[in-house]
Order: sequence, then structure tokens, then C-alpha cells
Amino acid sequence: GEARALAEEAERLFRGSAGEALNKDATIALCHALGAFFRACNLALAPPPPPPSKALPANAAANVAADEAARVAQNQLDSSVEGTVQVAVGMLNDIAENDAETVRALGRDIASRTDRADVRLRALSSLYNAVPDGEGERGRLRFELLLLVIEFSNRAGRTSALRSVFDKVETYAERWKLASRDRRALLDATASALAAGGDEAVAHEYELKALREVAAAADGASAEFEAETARAAAAVTQSIRLPSVFRFDELLDLESVRALEQTHSILWELLNIMVSGELREYLSFHATHGAYVADTLKLSHEALVWKMRLLTFASLGSVKQELGYEEVAAALEIAPEEVELWVIRTISSGLVDARMDELESRVVINRSTTRVFTKQEWEPLHQRLELWKRNLDALSAMLAAKRSAIAAGGEQ
Repeated sequence: GEARALAEEAERLFRGSAGEALNKDATIALCHALGAFFRACNLALAPPPPPPSKALPANAAANVAADEAARVAQNQLDSSVEGTVQVAVGMLNDIAENDAETVRALGRDIASRTDRADVRLRALSSLYNAVPDGEGERGRLRFELLLLVIEFSNRAGRTSALRSVFDKVETYAERWKLASRDRRALLDATASALAAGGDEAVAHEYELKALREVAAAADGASAEFEAETARAAAAVTQSIRLPSVFRFDELLDLESVRALEQTHSILWELLNIMVSGELREYLSFHATHGAYVADTLKLSHEALVWKMRLLTFASLGSVKQELGYEEVAAALEIAPEEVELWVIRTISSGLVDARMDELESRVVINRSTTRVFTKQEWEPLHQRLELWKRNLDALSAMLAAKRSAIAAGGEQ
């Protein structure tokens, strides 16, 4: 009823402008009518009722015919809806100058339901793409529409269609000059959509990016900052839980994470073990706080032991280039015959590059991930880079001299 009344009003305005240029009021009325249609109507046509018995060949053929007729009808409705959206969006752009409130209202109406989600998502995308890019009000409108598109795709289970968009959200945030709070909202929506799509590791990367925006926004505002410690605790717990995450020292750069030392002291202790501790330290921690790990953090002790063995091996490889099997077995608290298996697992994780000498019962480390970069770790790297620079400069000078000599010989 509402959609029909709005459509009649739009028709009246259009007829009133007959012979003249179409006006803004008529265009906005059309968009309101279209929005009411999206709010009120289920875009998915009801399937045909099944025949009384599918066992009879005639009924089977009738069923196939009915399904085909339903498919054709659905496609026709989809095409009509999308065609109407294209016309309305074009008029909104050309005649109504992308009236911001009308654009927002139409976007909300399209996203108000999830039936025929692909059709609605394409309609939202058309509306988003019609808004000119830029800063200020344009950027703000594009941001709001993109946020709406991401949140809708999450609710409708269509996040896979936006993977290329997720990769660009930070670029968009920079282009639109978004405030920290809006950047956080965009990163949060992206993380939620990725997690819903099953990509927890990438989703967690966006969660941490959002957490950095929280820290920037809350700087100097203690009440707001303290309200974010639960969020920081959840992000730290997820870092510990994910089997692909082995780098934890960067979390300590976040002020909201550092606040956990006062608000979540046990989690803070566990985080520091993950940053630079070894297996024996974790086992000692677990002996005291096992219930907290299992019941509060909902973490698997076995999975943490697995991760700590990999991290402990990486720490050993950072100190020595050759490790005896007995030394590795003692540090990882495993039997000597399991050493080679854990070496392979650590290599597969990307934490080390190593080879095994079975005859000598030793592991030769070619490269090992440094778990914490402090001044002591950066200094040797700086010296090595300086040496490479001097060697390259010397090589460049030698080649230049050689070229000059060749050129001089050619002139003679």
C-alpha cells in the first residue's frame, strides 16, 4: 500500500512536469516509492507446488515444466527490478544531484531484507557506484554506502562477492579522509564479514588494524580507553588461538593491549609468554592457571603446547646455528625420536629454515624467525646492511672504472 501510494505520487509529479525537464521532487518521489517496494516485497517468487505424485512420468514432466516456468518468471522479475534500479539511480544522479538523504534512504530500504540477496546486492552496488568519489560529503556518503554493502553481504551470506573490496578498504579510508572512529567502523565491518565467510586469519588482521584505530581515537580519554580493554583482550585471545599466528611482540605496541597488565593480568602474563617465553614457562603458567585458560579464555591446552613447541624451537634456532637432537628434545619435552617430526613441523610453519643431519643427530639452522625485535636484534641487522651497502658501492665504483677504461680504449 505504501509503495503504491508513493508510486502514484511520483506519477503525479512526473505528469505535472510533462513537456518540461523532469524535476528533482519527482525523482526523489520515485526513489521513495522504489524504496518502499524493496521494504515491503519479497523478491523471491514462491516455488510451484509439487504434483500429487512424482512417481508418474506425466507428473514428473509437469514438475519439470513448472520449475522451468518458475525460473523464467523469477529471472523476468529480477531483470525488471534491476532495470528499475538502474533508471532510478541514473535519474537520482542526473536530476537530483545524488541527494544525500534520498541515497541513504534508498540504500537502507534495499538492504532491509535479504530475499534475493544477489539482486539486492547488485542494486546496492549500483547505488554506491553512482555516487561520485572524493572527500567531504561525497566521501562520507560513499563510506556510509560501502559500510551498508558490507554489513548487508554479511547478513545475507554473500561476503565472498566482496573479497576484492575488502582488500581496498584502507585505501578508501585514506581517500575519503575518514576520522579514526569511521575507519574503525569500516575495519570492524570488514573483519566481521571475513570471519562470517570462514577466513578467520585475515579477519583477525583487520581486527588488529581496527584495534589500532581504537587506540588512536581513545588516546588521552581514559574512560573511553578503558572501555576498549575487553576488545583488546578478545583480540589477544584470538591471536593466541589462531594456529597461523606466531608473532606477538607487535601487540605490545598497542596501548589498549598494554592496559591489560592492570585489567587482565593473567592474560597479560600469557601474552608475554607467547611473545618471548618457552614451553617450560607456559607449562608452569598452565599448572597455576589451567582453569582460566580452559574456562575463561576457551583455549585448548594441547593446541597451546603445540604452538609453544614451535616457538621454542624458533628461539633455539635464533641463538645457535647447530642444535643437537638431545637439546631439542629437552627444550620441547619430547622423546629424541620425535625431534625430526617437530623439525619438519617448524619448517612447515615458516618459523625456521633448517636441515637435519641424521648421522650426527643434529639440526643445522639456516634461518630462524626472531620473535622479538629489540635494539640488540636490530643492531646486527643494521651492521649487515651497512656491510652490503659498502660492498655494493665498491662494486659500483669498480664497474664504473671498468666502463671508463673500456671507453678510453675505444677512443684510442
